Formats: sequence, structure tokens, C-alpha cells
Amino acid sequence: MRPYLVKHPSDLTTLAKRSGGAFPTQLVWLMIDGRAEKDTGPHGTREMPVWGREYRQEVLRAAGPEGAAFAQPEWYVRGRIVALIDYMARIQAK
Repeated sequence: MRPYLVKHPSDLTTLAKRSGGAFPTQLVWLMIDGRAEKDTGPHGTREMPVWGREYRQEVLRAAGPEGAAFAQPEWYVRGRIVALIDYMARIQAK
């Protein structure tokens, strides 16, 4: 699908290489979570969607109206982001 995109996606396997050899965990976390940024709109105004917001809504929808008060959405959000960052760190080019 890459040829059909208006802007070509970044090569996520070279994040560590482009950061002096160390995987930029904190920067990647901030980009994935995205909720700390201002003016991001419902899907973000940048290439990376605001997944922190999407993951939180996902767990609240799954909990339903009765379970929403007992749900721990932030734990769910953090778990999803940690899993994604772990995967991205493991696919880095050697």
C-alpha cells in the first residue's frame, strides 16, 4: 500500500539507528499515547494517531455502563502501549 499513500510512512525498524543506537522509548511512548499534546482533534493532526485516547475508549466500551466504574482504563492503556513499544524495540535493525 506504500505507493498509494500521500506521505510515505517512517521506517520504524530504524528508530534506534536514527537515535544514536539507543531505542527512544520515552519519545515513542509520547508519540503513541499522544494525550499530552494539545489540539490533536479526534484522530490527531499528525501522522501517528492518538492511541492513548483510542485504547481508553476501547476499554470503557468493553466494560459497558455497569462496569465502567470498576474498569481500570489507565492500566489497560499502559499495557497496550508497553506491548506496542516492546514489539517496536524488538524489530529494530541490527
